[in-house]
Amino acid sequence: MDFGALLPFWVATALYLGVFAIYVAWFRVGTDAVGRPATILLGITVVVHGVGLASLGLARGFFPPTGTGETLSMVAMATALIYLYLEFDARNRGLSVFAVGVIFVVMVKASWIGPAEEVTPLLRKHIFAPHALAIILAMSAFVISAFLSTAYLVQYRQLRRRRLGIWADRLPSLETLDFMTRRATRVGFFFLTVGLVLGIVLAHEAWEKNWTKDPQPWFTIGTWFLYGIALALRRRRGWQGNRVAVANLIAFASVVVGILLAYGVLDTAHRFGESAP
Repeated sequence: MDFGALLPFWVATALYLGVFAIYVAWFRVGTDAVGRPATILLGITVVVHGVGLASLGLARGFFPPTGTGETLSMVAMATALIYLYLEFDARNRGLSVFAVGVIFVVMVKASWIGPAEEVTPLLRKHIFAPHALAIILAMSAFVISAFLSTAYLVQYRQLRRRRLGIWADRLPSLETLDFMTRRATRVGFFFLTVGLVLGIVLAHEAWEKNWTKDPQPWFTIGTWFLYGIALALRRRRGWQGNRVAVANLIAFASVVVGILLAYGVLDTAHRFGESAP
């Protein structure tokens, strides 16, 4: 594979490793003098990462993701972007080590695979890139929301048992975790809505009415309804804390089950290299 095509992947991976190291240092000392440079470097890394992917798209004439490596790279970038938004919004770096650690691991895998060499015509359509990006942003937000919900339940249990320590000092409070969960879920729901609309338009152009035979869009619509219900319960019934955390985890479980069924059991066109249901 061309070294020039791999370079943006490995540059971003190296930068994420540097960010991770600084966040680990912050987790140990907890001072803003260490945390602020980590946040700034993460922002710079996301920009560099995005420019690298855009350069790849401009050089080829069509934009990522068109393969597994590019998809993983965009998942990492989307997760970093959403984490940055949550850190700024909540003014809390408590989950930085976990978030950036996962991002780095995903980028190592993405860099090892690299960009796609052969791409089907469907993936070259201009509407595909924004559709895929919206879905990736949504799924990244839902993963973060599920992680935050799990952290809330664990933190709540630890507090009840009075098991405190450095983890309790560094991790967000229950109120902050609930706030961040709400924000992450709303972001995911917004981008899932955008991705669904663009996906239906793209599928209709490519396959006309045959797209309704593909199970993946129906699983996605089901996920949209479950997260919509979770948000409605929070807003209309005043749900928060444990109940919202459990509702988010149930909705996220539907995402996992849908993906496993669509890609492992049922036939779907949502595989790279396939062009019709």
